[in-house]
Amino acid sequence: MSAVSVSLAVWLVLAAAAGAAVSLAWPLLVRRLARWHPVDRARALAALAATPMLLPTATLAIVLAPGLIGLVAPALDHCGLHPDHLHLCLVHPSAALPAPLAISIGLATCLALVLAVSSWRTALARARPLHQMAALATRRLAPQVDLVESDRPFALTFGLLRPRAVVSTSLLRTLSPSQGAAVIAHEAEHARRRDPLRQLAARGASVALWPGVRRALLAELALSAEQACDEVAAGRTTDRLGVAQTILAVERLIGESHGDAQRAGAGIDGGSLGARVESLLTAPPPRIPRRAMLFAVLLPLGVLAARPLHHEIEHLLSWALGAG
Repeated sequence: MSAVSVSLAVWLVLAAAAGAAVSLAWPLLVRRLARWHPVDRARALAALAATPMLLPTATLAIVLAPGLIGLVAPALDHCGLHPDHLHLCLVHPSAALPAPLAISIGLATCLALVLAVSSWRTALARARPLHQMAALATRRLAPQVDLVESDRPFALTFGLLRPRAVVSTSLLRTLSPSQGAAVIAHEAEHARRRDPLRQLAARGASVALWPGVRRALLAELALSAEQACDEVAAGRTTDRLGVAQTILAVERLIGESHGDAQRAGAGIDGGSLGARVESLLTAPPPRIPRRAMLFAVLLPLGVLAARPLHHEIEHLLSWALGAG
C-alpha cells in the first residue's frame, strides 16, 4: 500500500498545482474565450473545469507506466538500474510515506469519494420528478423531446446517461408556431449535447479550483451551453432575432421560479438573459476547426516523456522524504 499512498500524494499535489494554475490564468482565459464561438467556448470551459482532475491523472499514468511495462516485459524493467533512490512503482515499491501523512491522504481520498457520490445522488434525486413527468408524455415532438400535458409552462432537458427533454402543452399553446419550434430545437440540442451530464461532471472535476474562479467558470460554462443551443435553434428554425424574441417570451412565461427539479436540468430559460439576447443580435464568431491530429501528437509525446518524468518525480520524492 505504500506505493498507492505515495501515488495518491503525488496526485493530490498535482491536482492542487493544476487548480492553482487554472485559477491564476482565469482572468486572461475568460477574456480570450469571450471571443470564441459558444460551441468552442463551452468545449474549452469543460476542458478547463476537468483540468485539475484529468491532468494529474494523465501525469500519474505516464509516471507509473515504466514500472508496469517492466511487469509485462522484464527485459525493459528499469527499477534495478537506479537503486540509489526511491521508486514510484506499483511493481517494485520502495517509497513510503510517514504513517500520519498516509492516513491523512487516505481520509482525504475517502472524503472526496463521499462528496462525489453525494453529489451524484443529489442530482439523481432532483431529476426523479422530471422522469416521473416524462412518463406522462402524450407524444414525441422531436428526437429526445416529449410533449407533456400541463397547465404550467416549462421546457427542460434532464437525464445524465439518457438525456430527454419535456415541453409543456401550456408553453406551446402560448407561443407562436415558430417560437415553439425554436424551443423544441433548443431542448433537442441540450439533449444531444448531454448538457446535464457535462455540467455535473464539470462541477465534480473542478473542486480543486479556487472557489470564486470555480463559480465563475461553471457560470460561464452554463451560459456557453445555452448560447450554443440558441445558435442551433436559430439555424434550424427561424432567424436570430426570432430566437431572441422566443427567449424573452419564455422568460416572461416561466418567470424566476426554479425548484429542485428544474435545477436538475437545462432549459431555454437557463439564465443570463441579457448575454444570450446580445449574442443573438450580433453575427457569431467563426468556429475553430477540430484538431483531431492533436491527440495523435500528444500520445507519442506522452510515451517519450514517461521515463524521464518518472525518473524526475522519483528524485523529488527521494528529496521530499529525505531518502536520497
